[in-house]
Formats: sequence, structure tokens, C-alpha cells
Amino acid sequence: MELDYAKLGFKCGLEIHQRLLTKEKLFCSCSALESGNKIGEIERRLRAVSSELGEIDRAALEEQQKNLKYIYEIFDKSTCLVELDEEPPHEINKQALEIALKIANLFDAKPVDEVHIMRKEVVDGSNTSGFQRTALVAYDGKINVFGKGIPIETIFLEEESAGIVSQDSEKRVFRLDRLGIPLVEIDTAPVITSPKEAKEVAKRIGYSLRVTGLVQRGIGTIRQDVNVSIAKGARVEIKGVQEIDDVEEVIENEIKRQISLIELKEELNKRKCKIGEEKRIEDILSGTSSRIISKNLGIAVALKLENFKGLLGKKIVKQKSFGKELSEYCGMGLMHSDEDLESYGLEKERIEKIKEVLNLKENDAFLFIFGEKDKVEKALEKVKERIKIAFDSVPGETRGVAKDLTTFFLRPLPGKARMYPETDLLPVPIQPFLEKIKNEKVRKIEDVEDQLLLELKDKEKVKEILYSRDFPIYEKLKQISSPQIAFSTIQKIKALRRKGIEIDEKDIEEVLDLYSKGKICKQAIEVMLERQNFEITEDIRRMSKEELKEKVKELIKKNFEDEKIISEIMKNYRLKVEIEDLKEAIKEVKQKK
Repeated sequence: MELDYAKLGFKCGLEIHQRLLTKEKLFCSCSALESGNKIGEIERRLRAVSSELGEIDRAALEEQQKNLKYIYEIFDKSTCLVELDEEPPHEINKQALEIALKIANLFDAKPVDEVHIMRKEVVDGSNTSGFQRTALVAYDGKINVFGKGIPIETIFLEEESAGIVSQDSEKRVFRLDRLGIPLVEIDTAPVITSPKEAKEVAKRIGYSLRVTGLVQRGIGTIRQDVNVSIAKGARVEIKGVQEIDDVEEVIENEIKRQISLIELKEELNKRKCKIGEEKRIEDILSGTSSRIISKNLGIAVALKLENFKGLLGKKIVKQKSFGKELSEYCGMGLMHSDEDLESYGLEKERIEKIKEVLNLKENDAFLFIFGEKDKVEKALEKVKERIKIAFDSVPGETRGVAKDLTTFFLRPLPGKARMYPETDLLPVPIQPFLEKIKNEKVRKIEDVEDQLLLELKDKEKVKEILYSRDFPIYEKLKQISSPQIAFSTIQKIKALRRKGIEIDEKDIEEVLDLYSKGKICKQAIEVMLERQNFEITEDIRRMSKEELKEKVKELIKKNFEDEKIISEIMKNYRLKVEIEDLKEAIKEVKQKK
């Protein structure tokens, strides 16, 4: 289904988070580049706190109510008492602040007079303190994407969160090596008019940062948060889109979800649906052959939903139903009557007994939740809350990204109560930093495009290499060979990846170094990379000038013409001979005669 985004009243803004290439973390001297060895763990529980005005952020409170245990892995090179929240933060990393200001210049943003470090409350376990330190460094910038000016509203310098290792219903495990690495958050205005444009804006910002050489590279070093809404829907913040190429599909799926929820709202009201009574049913479920129920059965509560038949199973986006939305919202698995309950091993007579107890009519539906008493009771209240919302609106909320690129509920949208000043650090005047960097030039993506066009003479090649993960490799390769050889090598690397062979960047540099020293021919580059063996074997050793002349002389004695000499030698020694060397050898041998 082709969506008319203008008609839908589509709005979108991006938050690009990019780690900076600094030696140390933002508020301590631990390494931002090396983890070191794991040396221990600590365990914490976190709670929401009041803001200066006595308000508690709803999103933080929601996380606190999950009552999870948080375990943090400690590393010798990248963890100290600051990460453990046992020591106040040190002064801000000057290198990180300089880089952030250079990036602000890149987008023509206005720097603030003083950097005021704030605490942003986050109680999901991704930090040990219950908050993330963040600071506004610039505002009112812009970036041009296909001739359209996209306003950059704000640029923040902030701490990276801890990296999640695993999670279940009781606990979450995090690594502290990532916590505190400096990153910039670049926020656009909500002027993006389609998912495709959102991807192009994200790509342009991401690659503008990468060509500076001031940021980290690799998986997880950049991620996109997307704020998106439609006229009859709500603003939803989608957290952590890791791959730029996924941005378009993630947004499309979220808009389809909101459209489905709007249709659901209309149907709920048209049918005059309502939430009915609830009944304890653990006695009905006791002794069932359903393994999933019998294994987790504590108490069980069924909820009658009048005139809901078919709506719990209604597909919202892809294979995700409204019943799945309810399950995500309450944080527990649930079963409902629009599913094939017998496929879970629940006997038909037990299903009929539940219907009887609830006094279900033909157009009614039901759902039930089972498990520990307090968890079931809390989950049921959340389910009823979410159903009530469905009658009125699409809820504004924070959502994550699933493997199928649909979104799932994380928590309510945060409010203003989550931000308050960092009392351990003084404001930082910006002028000395601006003076220091005023004569330092940062490469702009437009300059890089112009340079690539001079090197490759082809706009399509420029686009292909610039927006490729291999651009930094190309930059290194052209220094030890030539732009054309570097581009050709990148094509070979891509071909190997399609065969399932991943090549380390250092190995690529080693092979190109052998080529630049004249020890192998360009035809042998791909062979060496594919073999992943960097010993120069006889079949790929570059033939010396004298050896090549001898081969030419032998064929001249047989009265071979130049074209046939070239054909014969390249057929037998393709990996050992450069065609230019061969032509030169023929010329020299004939001149001597």
C-alpha cells in the first residue's frame, strides 16, 4: 500500500547520536577506545527522583515500577569510580568539547556562551547513577539535503550509555566499558516529509560526521532516534535505529501501525465495545497439558471484553496483532480468544469453561494473564489502561526497534521533569575553546565529493564510495596505490563479502602495501584477500622485468605478433604480470633487436 504522507499530515525529526574519537571518556580519564579485561561486577537497583520543582518524570517512574535488578560488568582499562557512581565526575573532556564545537561549525550552528552540564533522568539501567550527563553546545544550524535546508535545532555533548549484554523479567546486565564515552546528539527540526527523506537526511548527517575523521567508526558507534507522527496519530519516539538503511522501513512500519490503531479506535467506538468483568481462573487452568501455562501458573485472571471479537487478533503491522501490543504494554505474556488457544496445548473444554465463567456472548472476546500474583495484578491494570487509551487515541510513547523493523513499547514519553542541573560541575566558558579551534579546518562532505569526482571522474562511483562503509578504507588505500586501484579493490572486497568472506582492514592495507612495493600485481590482490594468506606464493609473485623479457623473446622466436604475445602470456601468467609491464617489455626487446 502506497501511503500519501502529505495527506496523512506526516511529521518527522531525527536525533543522530555519534560517538567521538577521543582517547578518554567525557568525565574521567578512563580509555574511550580500549575495554581491557573484565575484573568484576556490581549490582544495583535504581529509583526515580523528584526534579527541582518536586515532579517525578513519568517515564522514569514507569521504569522504577518494573523493580528490576541491574548488574554491571567492570573492566580494568575503561571503568573507574566515576562509572560506578562512587566518585564525582571530573572536569569535562576538553578534546571532546573541541570536537563538538568543530562539528557545530560544520553545520553552521551557533555556539552557546557557556556549557551548562545537566542531568537527564534515565532509570532503565543504562547508567549506574539513574541519570545521563548532557550539555547543549550549539543551536540553530542547518544541513542541505538534495537542495532542501534541514534545520539543526540543537547539538548536545553527552555521555554514552552502558551497553546491554542480556535481560530477562528479573534483571538486566550491562557493560560499563561503553558508559561515559563522549558522543554528540544532533537534533533536526520536524520538517522531514517522508520516510525516504528521513533516510537521506540521516545518511547525509552521518556521512558528514564520518568524513571529518573526528568520530568513531564501526557497528554501534552511530544510531538514529526518530520522532514521528501523523495528524490523527501521536508523536512517537523510536529509539536506537542502528543502521541508516533501516530508517525508511522502520518509519513506514510505525506509520502503518498508527493508521491501524486509528482504524481500531473507530471500530471500537462503532461497536460500542467495553471492558467487562474479570475472573480468577487458575482452578480452571490447573492440571492443563499446556506446558507454558502449567510451568508458570501461579494465579490466573481472565478479562471479558464485550463486542471485541476479532479485534485482539487484528493485525496492526506485519504479523503483530493488537493482542501483542497489549502484551508489550503490560510487560507480560497473555493469551486471548482470537488466537488458536488449543495450539498452546489448552484443552477445548477448559476454553469453554472460561467462556462460561465470563458469561461470554457471541461477539465478545477474552484475554487472560497468569503468573505471580503481584505481577499479574499490575499487568492486568496496564492492559485495561491501554485498552481505554485505544478508544480515544494513538498513545504518544517511546518505542524500540524489533528485528523485523517494527516497533515495540518501551515506556511513556519523558517530560520536562527529567532534566535538572549537574551540581558537581561548574559551567564551562566557550570562548577559549572557540579561540583554539578557529583556524582548524574540518573537512566538509561537499569538499570530499568534489575531490572524489576529480579522482574517479564518475558521479555514480563517487556516490557509491562516499556512502559506503568502505569509504575510510578507500581513503587509506589511495595513499598507497591510486584512486582507481583503491576503488577497484573496494569492489573486490564487496564481491568477497557476497561470498561470505569478511576481510580485516589491516589485512587490506598489508596487501595493498605489497602491491605498492611491486611485489604483486593488481590481479593478485583479490586472490590474496580471498585466501586470507599473505605469503607471496610463486603463482602470484610479480614477474621481474628480466623474466618477462625472456618470455617475450621466446614468443618472438616463434614469430608471434604483439597481440598474440600479450594473449599468450596473460593467459598463462595473469596473476604474475601487469599488462603495462608486458607492453613495455615487448617494446624494449624489439628496440634492442
